Amino acid sequence: MKILHWTDCYYPGPHLGGAPLFVSNLSQEQRNNGHEVMVVTEQVEDWNDHDNYDGVDVYRFPFTMAALDGNLKEMHRLSIAGAAIKNKLQPDIIHVHLNQVTAWFDVLSKSRAKFPSIVTVHPPIGMTSLPETMVRRILAENDIIVAVSRSQKNDIDHFLGDDSKTRVIHNGIPPIATQVLPLPFKPAVVLCIGRLHKTKGFDVALKACAKVLAERPGSIKVIIAGNGPERENLQDLSEEFGTAAELFEFRGWVDPDEVAVILNQGTIVLMPSVWDEPFGLVAAQAAQMGRPVIGSNIGGIPEVVVDKKTGLLVQPGNVDELADAMLFLLTNAEFTITLGENARKIAKDRFSMAACAANYQSIYENLLCGEKLC
Repeated sequence: MKILHWTDCYYPGPHLGGAPLFVSNLSQEQRNNGHEVMVVTEQVEDWNDHDNYDGVDVYRFPFTMAALDGNLKEMHRLSIAGAAIKNKLQPDIIHVHLNQVTAWFDVLSKSRAKFPSIVTVHPPIGMTSLPETMVRRILAENDIIVAVSRSQKNDIDHFLGDDSKTRVIHNGIPPIATQVLPLPFKPAVVLCIGRLHKTKGFDVALKACAKVLAERPGSIKVIIAGNGPERENLQDLSEEFGTAAELFEFRGWVDPDEVAVILNQGTIVLMPSVWDEPFGLVAAQAAQMGRPVIGSNIGGIPEVVVDKKTGLLVQPGNVDELADAMLFLLTNAEFTITLGENARKIAKDRFSMAACAANYQSIYENLLCGEKLC
């Protein structure tokens, strides 16, 4: 099968986030399964218009610049160029990834190049960077809509007033070669991993960690791995904790290949999001490494973190509840270890990239079968 992914960013894009990393991993899994995989994505800096990464042909266009400039002539040119690359590649299926403006150029090119297509919605449906009218058009112009969690499906169906086109496929994560190490407890290591943005609730995490240290001095050290607009504010916040400030370590941006290494250093992973997290990649990665997660009971996180079985769920933004959950796990080491073991078993079955790719394959085949009336 010839699969064309239409996405905002693709490996080796700078500082890949969850959605671009997922598209890269899915593409490689599909290629390993014998499919011909191609990618249309955003032009970055002075990179080549066409490259090949690990057998995946990548074609880049300056979609975002044209949209930001409001250059209608350039947008028209790019819609024609998008149609031309589709007609040249002749994919069996186009898999659009809705995140930012690139998905809109797929819509603009459809009148000149119509192929069976599905769209995966990566952000919360009300928090894309596009106007609502564009989002509705993108969803309408694709044959199948995929949500990355049941929570997100509910939001999409409410947004559209129709659930007939929406399916759920949880994101997958590739297997790891890193040997899983035992959880450390002397001291315990609390990990916060992700983009340092207000929506991630890392300020809540730091305040909760400070409360734990006030009650049990020296019991934990805290690693914050990631970068983003809130880094300076979070560092300033940690410095307000007096002598405990030295127990907060900011690692900065982490290469995706190094996430497993950092997770191996941790005892507990915090995912204190204060927005409707669509899926919760970090929670799945932590589970894969046998690390229990304390996560916010919001969005898709409860579909990854099973309360009292693979981790604990707390109310978003509640510092005291998060601190109490950490203290409970610190004082119940055997239970904490069991949570991690359970998480690892569930992640292997539920969040593998192989299972994710197989689910997408089923949707592709059903769609193509319908197109061919087989």
